[in-house]
Amino acid sequence: MAQVEQMIFTRVNQERAKAGVATLSYSTTMEKYARIKSQDMGDRAYFRHEDPEGNLMTTRMQKDGVRYSAWGENIAYIGGVSDANALANQFMNNWMNSPGHRANILSDKFTGIGVGIYKVGNKVYATQEFVR
Repeated sequence: MAQVEQMIFTRVNQERAKAGVATLSYSTTMEKYARIKSQDMGDRAYFRHEDPEGNLMTTRMQKDGVRYSAWGENIAYIGGVSDANALANQFMNNWMNSPGHRANILSDKFTGIGVGIYKVGNKVYATQEFVR
């Protein structure tokens, strides 16, 4: 799944370059939280920004002492696809065709991104954590 994460990161910066927006740096800190989010959604069978207790990932980040001035999150899942290239392309196409997700990807308020992919059964969960 690390290959899919890298492909998504590359595609994010390709989309930003096409839009004339500065590229994002890769954040291993945000990768950690993106992986946590994807795994939590998969293991606990939910799909929303808030976990079952009603917390955003920022609650955990703040508890861990992570500082940021801007934060955003994109989530998605796909079933029945296992090829890394197909997964990365489908996740990015879905996000770029959704106004809110596209806005996060192309936002100039973010400087870093982490991507987390988690597979459970035949579903693959993806999270993008954006930060400044």
